[in-house]
Amino acid sequence: GNSILSPPSGGNGECVSFNSNSENNTVENNYCFNASQNAIYVGSNSNNIAILNNTILFPGSAGITKDAISINGLNNATVSNNFIANASSNGIYLNNVRNVILHSNSILNNSHDGITIQSSSYNVTIDDSIMSGNGRFGIYREGSPGGSINNNTITNNTISYSGGEDIKLNGDNNTITNNSITYCSGYDTN
Repeated sequence: GNSILSPPSGGNGECVSFNSNSENNTVENNYCFNASQNAIYVGSNSNNIAILNNTILFPGSAGITKDAISINGLNNATVSNNFIANASSNGIYLNNVRNVILHSNSILNNSHDGITIQSSSYNVTIDDSIMSGNGRFGIYREGSPGGSINNNTITNNTISYSGGEDIKLNGDNNTITNNSITYCSGYDTN
């Protein structure tokens, strides 16, 4: 694997970045420390991305609020077996995505949410993951006008010590089963 330590803020400041319309890419076995921007960024209209077995620590340094993994406008992705900690915003941010599997990730101590799902995202599966100590929510659906979050599955996760509710969603046909939720301020699916 690669070690990417303190990527320069003068460039894009990301450890790995895919521009819009990227297809069939894999990011695997990397160590990313102290990225000044999002550690891993995937641009819009991308397809078939795999983000596997990476360690991401302290993305969004120097007062810039950024995510560890930011995926925007994508179809078909697998994000699995990653260790993510201390992002200045969200551990994983999904915006306008379809058919995404988040499996067996550890997402810890991020300033905002463990996982944020935003704006017309469908068929997202979050399973066998650990989310703990995140500043706002373990899993959060962030509202946007005209967007809907439907047909998502959240199962077999351990979620604890969130600053707000551990799971906060809205939308239709979402399934939330067999999760261990402890030391949280609430559970909300409005």
